[in-house]
Amino acid sequence: MKIIFYSISFILGIIIAAFLLTIFFGAPYAPTHKSDLFKLFETINLSKEDVLVNIGSGDGVVLKVVNNFNTKAIGFEINPFLVIISKIKLRKQQNCQIYLKNF
Repeated sequence: MKIIFYSISFILGIIIAAFLLTIFFGAPYAPTHKSDLFKLFETINLSKEDVLVNIGSGDGVVLKVVNNFNTKAIGFEINPFLVIISKIKLRKQQNCQIYLKNF
């Protein structure tokens, strides 16, 4: 029973530490709505030759929407937990890359 408690506490500690790291560096997580992104990217007429670089890519929603326009997308995120979520969400997307990086 103690092992389960310590395991859960450890995992929660890592998640909380990851989010506190982003707050410490002044980069809070603020999700963007897909409908707003589709409107934005339809307006600017993205093409296959374009490359979108998203610094602070969060959970990867911007990268995923951009990929629907056949545009290459590269994301950088400081929060390791959000990088894992992004990699899971983007695993089937061919033109998307996400990196754990702080500038």
